[in-house]
Amino acid sequence: MVKEISVPRLTLWNPNKGKDYEFADRVSAENLHIGGVGLLVHKYIGSGTSTDITEIQDLLFLENRDMKYDDTLYELRAHYTPEDIEYDLSQFGIFLSNDTIRFTFHYNEMIHMMGRKLISGDVIEMPNQRDTVADGTAINAYYVVQDSLYAAPGYSVTWRPHLWKVRAKQMPSSAEYQDIIDKASTGDTAGGEGDGTGLMPPGYGDNVTADGDSGFGCDHAINDALDRYCDILDITDANVVEAAENVFYDPKFLENPHLWVTMSKEGHPMLEYWVSGDGVPPNGQPLAGVGIAFPTDMKDGEYFLRTDYTPDRLFQKQGNTFKKIEDDLRRWWTPTNVQLDGYINNINRTTLDDGTVIREKQAISKAVSAKTDLYAADKAAKTKEAAKQSDIAKRLDGAK
Repeated sequence: MVKEISVPRLTLWNPNKGKDYEFADRVSAENLHIGGVGLLVHKYIGSGTSTDITEIQDLLFLENRDMKYDDTLYELRAHYTPEDIEYDLSQFGIFLSNDTIRFTFHYNEMIHMMGRKLISGDVIEMPNQRDTVADGTAINAYYVVQDSLYAAPGYSVTWRPHLWKVRAKQMPSSAEYQDIIDKASTGDTAGGEGDGTGLMPPGYGDNVTADGDSGFGCDHAINDALDRYCDILDITDANVVEAAENVFYDPKFLENPHLWVTMSKEGHPMLEYWVSGDGVPPNGQPLAGVGIAFPTDMKDGEYFLRTDYTPDRLFQKQGNTFKKIEDDLRRWWTPTNVQLDGYINNINRTTLDDGTVIREKQAISKAVSAKTDLYAADKAAKTKEAAKQSDIAKRLDGAK
């Protein structure tokens, strides 16, 4: 008689993390240690005075403006695919078209070293992308984690994940990450070593002259090495210069200064206004002056350019009057942002005839008075009628 032997059914899935899981986990960790790159992680620990990493300072814009990071750096091995970072110059300013990198970390090693997963707000410093600029300053690359999740290729035959993937973008020089930038500039971090931070010097910062006067300009300060504002300004200014060259004068201006203007016997132009106005007296006549008020010694037939008009206006003294001849239509092309800036950030003050000084920038509530209630009389009549009806109703109720 042959005794039947029961063999357990083979399966790679196990509700508990057994030896198969541990083996697959060691293999995936070894793969990252052999072929991966060492990255330094700046652990996000809160914002402001809060130590709650889930707290959001500004619920309207969903942002934290003064993020704090752990003084301890965590070196983790990771895989990523290097990509060329290209600039998109097809519009005003400077934009990066592919400044995103996807990193893959070993999950359990990350938990063991950091105590938690990599989350949005953590900063990855890349010593392998250290760049030395012309002045000898060594600069690392910094990327901010945007989101994270389990990597699909990181699942083993045990149907459990072993790899953690994060998507990170290049860190800008802004208030959120000032804590990291300050530490790197003072040599407080192992990655910065006091040699610099970021990828794109020079930055944009405050400069103080020898006399103590503050100003703005480009410099190579470590604190501003990530700031692209200076580069953006340079490119924008170059675009404005080129636009001014292509649009030399106002489109309404017609160039015909070579034409001779017919004058009357009194020496007055026969045409009072022409679209080619350039603020220059006709037929090569000289200007008696330029300013915001007519001089008292002007002679009949002389020309004066008033600059307090927009655009500048050319007048001729004709007897006891100053006759408008033309407006200067040769206005330089001005970008909209300059005009808006002068309007929105207007801090000028105006002095009225009675000596009162007021701000030129006024709230709309002060500039436009409240609308007159056209139905005030009708409302009052209806209210009176309702009160009368209520009084009648009360008397009838009392009679009952």
